[in-house]
Amino acid sequence: MNDVSGAELAIRALRAHGVDTIFTLVGDHTLPLCDLAIDNGIRFIDTRHESAAVHMADAWSRATGRPGVVLVAGGPGHANSLAGLAVASRQEVPLIHISGRPALAYEGMDALQELDQIETAAPLSKRAEMVRNPAAVPEAIHAAFRTATSGRPGPAHITIPLDVQEALVDSDLAAPTAAPGTSVTDGSGASEASLESLLEILRTAARPAIIAGAAAAFGVDSSALLQLIESTGIPLFTVETARGLVTDEHSLCLGYADPALNHAARLIGEADVLLLLGKKFDFRLAYGRPPRVGRATRIVQIDPDPNQIGRHRAVEIGITADIGTVVSQMAAAAPQLDWPDHEDWVLRLRNSRRHQLRGLADLAADEGLPLHPMTVVEAVKPFLVDTDFLIFDTGDYVQWGRSYLEARMPGLWLRLGPLGHLGAGLPLALGCQVADPGARSVVFIGDGGVGFYFMEFDTAIRHDL
Repeated sequence: MNDVSGAELAIRALRAHGVDTIFTLVGDHTLPLCDLAIDNGIRFIDTRHESAAVHMADAWSRATGRPGVVLVAGGPGHANSLAGLAVASRQEVPLIHISGRPALAYEGMDALQELDQIETAAPLSKRAEMVRNPAAVPEAIHAAFRTATSGRPGPAHITIPLDVQEALVDSDLAAPTAAPGTSVTDGSGASEASLESLLEILRTAARPAIIAGAAAAFGVDSSALLQLIESTGIPLFTVETARGLVTDEHSLCLGYADPALNHAARLIGEADVLLLLGKKFDFRLAYGRPPRVGRATRIVQIDPDPNQIGRHRAVEIGITADIGTVVSQMAAAAPQLDWPDHEDWVLRLRNSRRHQLRGLADLAADEGLPLHPMTVVEAVKPFLVDTDFLIFDTGDYVQWGRSYLEARMPGLWLRLGPLGHLGAGLPLALGCQVADPGARSVVFIGDGGVGFYFMEFDTAIRHDL
């Protein structure tokens, strides 16, 4: 009989998924996990606030394309982390969020720092589970990875009580019931008939447009998406974590799919066919209503979540499938077809964007006072290189940089997303630094925003970020 602890089983499972970095604020409820993680060569990035740890794991995931892992204590540690979990949830970033908690032996007895952690994490997670038996720890972790990376990505939460971490179990009883892996998508694509219909509606459009959204960010091959737009001549907009899938400097990529910040995106309402790649009909697109989307616009929607197909707005073609697979199918088939010339339509979009950029540059040139935020953005721009991480916090000041600066590569243009959570820009930048220490992180953040996580400068110094 070979007895192992629940904590050891957890660390083995994490290592099986390639985990080499954990973002944390250490507490009593996680000490067994922490000791074994360090013994097994896992790097700890310890922060000054639990929410900052989640933001760093979030950014690390966006930068690497792999699920970030965060470990916090139970009760107040868990509660502090929920703000970060909410941001990752709305941005659809795959995370593994692990909390300790007081021993199960005292469950429901008003133990010190006891909190209903599953009820609090469930609305912010794709999956929330408390493990009550050490033998069940491996499968809980494997299930969390499967859930976080399948379909529309997002966080998965696990609570592992202190006594479950410490309890011993026969290792033979704790064999994982599912093989580990960072992605479990079945790779299903469009049927031959659906693909033919999809391409035909695009091929007969006079003013088509494509929007790539959050669900496309982690699974779409940038080269396939580039081949698709170059073969068809159809203009592309990107938004959310999909920013940079194709560089904004490409003639067919018109940048940010946010009409409030990109004047070219205001013309999406004139498109006669709109292809959504993992983009929801949310507030940015006025829930699919005019003027953001035309009444007569024919909608083609590809999404891994069937519940998003036709939500808020009827679609002509809806395909529930792996977006990356469908994009690759389209990219392979498109060069075999004849495509109309969309030059006039694309030129209108480009001219709208150029006119806006000239107007923003004029604001930067104004030498009057008070200093315009564009003056700062324009001063920074000459120093930027393609490999820099650009991080935009929330607030009026940062909107100018979001409107003006290009997204050039996947995972390098980070925004807090539709939740609008103020102040997370600093820990997001530090998470990027952990992911790629050789790159630079440039953060646009207001004076109010920087105050929320100011002590994470201490984290930067301790970890040489």
